Amino acid sequence: TGVAASASDAAYSSSWNGDTTGIASKNALYDKIETISVGGSGINWDSYDAISSLSNGTQFLVNDSGTNKDINWENLQQISGFDASVTYNVKQYGAKGDGIQAFDGVATASDNTFTSATGTFAAADIGKIITIENAGGTNTDLTTTIASINSATSIELTDAATATTSASSYTYGTDDTTAIRAAFAALGSNSVVGKTGIIFFPAGTYLVNGAFDQSGGSQIAFPAIAFASPVSTFVLRGPAPSAPNASANNGAIIYGTKYGTNGENAIISVTDSGGGGTGNIARINAVIENLRFRTVQDPTHTAVELKDVDQAQGDNVTFDTSVYNPTALPTHNDSFALKLPDMLDGNVSGGWKNLKIKTYYNGVRLGEHSLIWSAFIVLGVNALNFYDCRYPAQVFQVAVESVQNCVVVSSSGSTTSYFKIYSLDVEHNTGTFSNVTNLVDASNLGVGEIHYSILDNGGGSTF
Repeated sequence: TGVAASASDAAYSSSWNGDTTGIASKNALYDKIETISVGGSGINWDSYDAISSLSNGTQFLVNDSGTNKDINWENLQQISGFDASVTYNVKQYGAKGDGIQAFDGVATASDNTFTSATGTFAAADIGKIITIENAGGTNTDLTTTIASINSATSIELTDAATATTSASSYTYGTDDTTAIRAAFAALGSNSVVGKTGIIFFPAGTYLVNGAFDQSGGSQIAFPAIAFASPVSTFVLRGPAPSAPNASANNGAIIYGTKYGTNGENAIISVTDSGGGGTGNIARINAVIENLRFRTVQDPTHTAVELKDVDQAQGDNVTFDTSVYNPTALPTHNDSFALKLPDMLDGNVSGGWKNLKIKTYYNGVRLGEHSLIWSAFIVLGVNALNFYDCRYPAQVFQVAVESVQNCVVVSSSGSTTSYFKIYSLDVEHNTGTFSNVTNLVDASNLGVGEIHYSILDNGGGSTF
């Protein structure tokens, strides 16, 4: 049949192309396979440090470093032929996610020098944002930039510390505001009405220090979708957790490093469609999955404000501040970790599960039809705030620890709020947070049903 009598051990090369009679030896084939496997000299699979999934479960590789030249996987936004969703990787738009946190910072009031015994500062860090616990004053962080490098353990700050602090938590990294805004803008510039768009954050800490100059007084804003349009689903997604019940603590962190104005700003918000009343909402189903949002301590503003969307859903979402401070309650009374859709705009609302909220003045504000399956809220003033719930909001399971008010009812007028909590577990602590003063703050109208249990380990009960 014209086939060669023996196999050739010649190495793979372009000469193989078009040869229909020669036979390659097992050794030659093995050598070629080795060059394209892990650790080989072909595709460097080790450089791919994140695996993302489309909404239909199809997986693709994401090259966080962007250095591999064989296949530019970062440019892969959509696998055609599956669904209508498009994935926007924030690193494709220039985000670094390179925030580094340590816990031994030392700053002196009126001095620009900052030191850290475990620091690894380098020339490439000049110009990066740095936030230092308590260096801005009592229970206040200092956010500035790195002006120069003295050594790996010592730097000069652009702005001098206001207060002396030691053993302080600090975080520094690239300001990713512009890059993340670019990803959101790309989402809005495409034909996304009635479709699904996914903004993906690979593992890392993304510092957001931009001005509160976007729609709704936010640093980052979802695109506006007119009320008369079909519902568009916009997803903010981090890497899948390592286990089914693992929290978002070690995946992707969006860190708002700037203080705003009490009650007027947010890290992420939504552009409403204008027009007032029901027509004022943005026709968006906002979905947040596997993300951790962090702010400076005692934040002045809300982390995520979704009050003007049609629907909102979330799973495995964590909200916390830059530091665990068991000695002082937050003081800014109109800051929230999460605001859900408002009744007044006629929103449909949605469901949330696996929420974790720590050290915010207010935990989560629920509107009518809001649904929370499971949540843990700790260290704050108000845990659950039922706002203008003309139709019931429901919470199935929530654990509350070290807060003053487990439940508050608020209103824009004289609206009576209706709510039901199927399981509320309350833990009292000794010390600063022993004064859990109210199961329900009844200063406003509210009709609710609560099934609760109290674990009292020294705090006493004043319900």
